[in-house]
Amino acid sequence: MKKVFPILACIVTTLLVAYNNDSNKEDNSKSDRFLIKVGELYGYIDNKGTIIINPQFDEAYPFSEGLARVEVCGKWGYIDKSGKYVVNLLFYEADDFSEGLARVKKNYNDEWGYIDKSGKYVVKPQFDDGDADNFSEGLARVKINDEWGYIDKTGQYVVKPQFDEAWPFSEGLARVKIGTYRGKCGYIDKTGQYVVNPQFDSAWSFSEGLAVINIGGKYGYIDKTGQYVVNPQFDEALPFSEGLARVKIGNKWGYIDKTGQYVIKPQFDEAWPFSEGLALVMIGGKSGGKSGYIIDKTGKYVVNPQFDYALPISNFSEGLALAIVFDDKWDIKFGYIDKTGKYAINPQFDWAYDFSGGLARVEIVEKIDTVEEFFFVEEWRYKKWGYIDKSGNWIWHGKEKKVINITPIPSEKIEE
Repeated sequence: MKKVFPILACIVTTLLVAYNNDSNKEDNSKSDRFLIKVGELYGYIDNKGTIIINPQFDEAYPFSEGLARVEVCGKWGYIDKSGKYVVNLLFYEADDFSEGLARVKKNYNDEWGYIDKSGKYVVKPQFDDGDADNFSEGLARVKINDEWGYIDKTGQYVVKPQFDEAWPFSEGLARVKIGTYRGKCGYIDKTGQYVVNPQFDSAWSFSEGLAVINIGGKYGYIDKTGQYVVNPQFDEALPFSEGLARVKIGNKWGYIDKTGQYVIKPQFDEAWPFSEGLALVMIGGKSGGKSGYIIDKTGKYVVNPQFDYALPISNFSEGLALAIVFDDKWDIKFGYIDKTGKYAINPQFDWAYDFSGGLARVEIVEKIDTVEEFFFVEEWRYKKWGYIDKSGNWIWHGKEKKVINITPIPSEKIEE
């Protein structure tokens, strides 16, 4: 058993990275429209599974602030929830709307600018690839001549470019960095004035009134005046969530409150942030034992130790959390557990996402087949995918086939 868990931990880490990287396109939160794909075209359904916008787009993304970006024949535009074009197909690249504006690039060699929901430029194209961000709290970070600053929604510089690194505003402050090698981090307000002078080796954005900082390899927390609320003392620390923060001493994780007092002493091999009143933790994940417990804010197990190979990989969302199960053949299946630790939907899916808007996207691989094409062997994956409700019933599903691997045929076999 002890040799199994390091392998298991690696598999779970890989799954977490893949899951997080692949989750953006499945974010239907606060929307009543869900992406579908029929053949090679994208459309949208409602939460009853009724097709509202017929599949017609070569590429599409979830709705954001009432509009969705869609692509046809290499050009991007924006539609409303009825499927009507609000902004015509004009752009070579486009991003989601954020705080009423969206970043767009009209042609390949053009620069990026910002448009409003009528498609009108409010900030003219002037930024290179990767040098402009979405708006956050009324300002967007932009880069000119290798220095970062901030513009308002008219395109005027509120904070002139002067920082080697900069991050979006959060809770009224933005973290910035001066110096590229061993530079120091501090915080500015929306006028560009330092509220906390650059002094930290690294820092995080403010969350629930406090920010994680690192100085000399130890982590602590400061308030918005720069005063230490929790002195640097932890080997690792992460932002507050629902009033508690994860901190690490040695190789064990625990949880502290905003005074720095331990609410749950370090004892876990892995720990996740609190979400909907519960947190996922792991014990014995690297040396054998049980794993995948759920605790409340007193540290009490709400779900007793019961999982040998079942590991929750996400926080609770709409009352349910994803869990994965490894069977005897090490095949992986996804299911959903409720807040008592019982399976609300038994593990049966080959891939799955969090619930959002009452539905969750899931996938089942039906078969994998190989086909010889000229000098190559193609490996095809056939899958059923769609959306389920919280009872596990399919609301909508479709079929998809895709080449997942191409292997050259050895020359000696070709000659035969």
